[in-house]
Amino acid sequence: MRKSSHLEGESFVRHRLREAVVGETSILDVGCGPGKYLNKLNVPVRVGIDAHGPYLDCLNAQSIHGRAEDVLPTLADRSFGTVIALDFIEHLEKPAALRVIAAMQRIARNQVLVFTPMGFQENRSKFSGVEQELQTHRSGWKSDDLGALGFSVEKWPDFDNGALWAVWAR
Repeated sequence: MRKSSHLEGESFVRHRLREAVVGETSILDVGCGPGKYLNKLNVPVRVGIDAHGPYLDCLNAQSIHGRAEDVLPTLADRSFGTVIALDFIEHLEKPAALRVIAAMQRIARNQVLVFTPMGFQENRSKFSGVEQELQTHRSGWKSDDLGALGFSVEKWPDFDNGALWAVWAR
């Protein structure tokens, strides 16, 4: 069976994300980067968090500059309908990522959506400096890891080297 290209996979993630947020009134994108997903959503209130300030200049949404580990504790319980972390949690050490996920669940009124590589996948980033520091993969995730946190998990073995799409609903 043919592996999907990364662009085909991103298109599929965007499709699944659009389906998941139909009728949603607010969304928080944790580790939003330059907004490759957030910028394409038709949700009235869209907010992105990222530690790399120049990425936020690319957003057509509200933004918060800072590390998720520092920003999320300041946000109110159930303050966003949907909270997403797409291609993000693998950039954190596992203990920090678990704290971030717990905070996302606290902040979400309806659901949390996570997309991450399946297992640890070392990345050879084309970035340098601060951006390289933020892009480095530091943890790997299995479906059981997210399942233990209450997520329903789909394995996407044909996306690059495998990926997980996980949904937690209140």
